[in-house]
Amino acid sequence: MKERDQEECATPVALSPESAQARVRELRELMREMTTRYLALAQALHEAHETELWTKARTHEGGRYESEEAFWEDAIGVKRRTAYQLIAVGEVLAKSDDQAEASKALSGIGLHRLDILMPVLKKEPTTATVQHWADRAKALTREALREEVGKALGRPEKVVQGPGQRFRAYVINQMPDKNTKELAEEFFTVGARYTNSENAVGVLIAAFQEALGTWAAHLPAPR
Repeated sequence: MKERDQEECATPVALSPESAQARVRELRELMREMTTRYLALAQALHEAHETELWTKARTHEGGRYESEEAFWEDAIGVKRRTAYQLIAVGEVLAKSDDQAEASKALSGIGLHRLDILMPVLKKEPTTATVQHWADRAKALTREALREEVGKALGRPEKVVQGPGQRFRAYVINQMPDKNTKELAEEFFTVGARYTNSENAVGVLIAAFQEALGTWAAHLPAPR
């Protein structure tokens, strides 16, 4: 009886298209709520940064923190890079002419995209500018958003130099939608770190070798 119950629990529940879409909306709303909490944390961290809270706080042993970075990591539990990313977001919100509207505009945008937007939003943290770039962030892939922000800041366009870079751009552009484009971007980014090579062709060859070995190990031996 117990085995039967376990099998029933392990069996995926079939969802109708309507139920699946409802579940997607629920997940999207949960993501939006989490990002809203990120924005509240960003504002709080920016305030703590401006008031130099780390110089007044005490460690568990009663001593002082050696640096602001140590304070973020040990006292708050936020990695230093993430802390400064959030502080930058909090700074933009603090300078905005309407913080509530700016926060509403940025809600639902992940921290990676917010990080891309910060240079252009710091330059002009008005509600209209925040809304414009929030809309662009929700419509574009991260790579396309990075390029558009770069153009707005007057940065020179990224030149595709070698065949590996051209191949990377070609593969990403061939993906059918935004999600798979981002998947391809992440593949080449992580692959470059894993293989210690910026050549996209080399990254793909390494992935072929590893995937074939893994796949072959799970297949029955050929006759």
